[in-house]
Amino acid sequence: MNYLHIIALMLLASILVPLVFSKIKGSFKEYRNGLTGAYLSDERRFNEFVSEEASIYDAHLKFNEKLAEQASLYEIVKEMSKGLKFFDIFKMLSEYLYMTFLFKKARLILIKGEDETSSINMVIETTGLQDSTLKAKGIIPKLEIATRPLCEHDNKISNILRDEIRRIQIVKSKWEQNPYAELLPENCQTFMAIPIVIGDQLMGILAIEDLPASDYEKFSILASQFALEMRRIVLYEKVEEMAITDGLTKAFAKRHMMERLGEEFERSRRHNYDLSFLMIDIDHFKKYNDTYGHLVGDVVLKDIVYILKQNTREVDLVGRFGGEEFCVILPETGRDEAHLVAERIREIVQKYRFKAYDESTEVTISIGIASFPSNAGEIEELIENSDQALYAAKNAGRNRVCVYAG
Repeated sequence: MNYLHIIALMLLASILVPLVFSKIKGSFKEYRNGLTGAYLSDERRFNEFVSEEASIYDAHLKFNEKLAEQASLYEIVKEMSKGLKFFDIFKMLSEYLYMTFLFKKARLILIKGEDETSSINMVIETTGLQDSTLKAKGIIPKLEIATRPLCEHDNKISNILRDEIRRIQIVKSKWEQNPYAELLPENCQTFMAIPIVIGDQLMGILAIEDLPASDYEKFSILASQFALEMRRIVLYEKVEEMAITDGLTKAFAKRHMMERLGEEFERSRRHNYDLSFLMIDIDHFKKYNDTYGHLVGDVVLKDIVYILKQNTREVDLVGRFGGEEFCVILPETGRDEAHLVAERIREIVQKYRFKAYDESTEVTISIGIASFPSNAGEIEELIENSDQALYAAKNAGRNRVCVYAG
């Protein structure tokens, strides 16, 4: 090989080597970029997986938290379903609120209704905790529940919620926009009041002070369940009342009267007390019904029970024995004292003007009396002897009182 060939080869190499090296460098750069892209893509997918896993974990935590809340709610509802009095179920609710929420005060405002769904105006109230650190440390004072009459603030809330308002909800930071801002209690940041309605009548209000607005939804769910329990109690009381009272007159039904007579008789025998029993009948009531009609007759029956209740003690029991016959149990009352009670009732009925629809009339009653132990040694004798005394009063001309003379 001569020098020309060597020079030619060297020239060719000087041209080809840079080209090859450039090609290799480009391929390596492309390969490196490919690896970098793949790495970034994998890193992005990994981050997406991590983010998705975190979301799943958060959702799982929220689900477990919700499940715990539902389980806790189920437990409190189950406990409340055992209560038969408004005070009892409010106490159970208060215990749950006390352990679960931060609040200043919670109260149940009971409102006496026209149909007697609630028999009294009264507030049942409890004080809560507002310091979360005390709960965290387990420093929880004893729950206290008290009753009190309605105050001016309670009456204002009641008057507003009677007008089909769904709820009162006030947050102090936004109270300028709230039409009920004036109802925010002094030194409170929030206030919420939820009406409890049966049919079309307001029977109660569940209210809470200084509950964080973030807990409003949870409290509303509790209030809905509480309202259901109150309706259950009202229904139970109505069914119970139907079992022991006469639907027309609201006097005790005969069956209940006999049960109570048995209890009073045993108590009188055990403690050597007197016990008197009055059997009462409206004179010529059939003729009265035929003349004025049964609707007017029903008013007379109700007014007779009203007179009996107004002229006896709280411990005395007034019952409807059947038809136009009534009875009164007089515990710790002897024969002579029972005679005075019966005469007073008879005179009041005789002077009373019975007004029904367009009618105004008078009626009279006859009363028979028997007493333990003076003229009856057993319950059956007490009833039988008072009935005989009643017949004696009727046979003697009616509108009179007779004491069993046997």
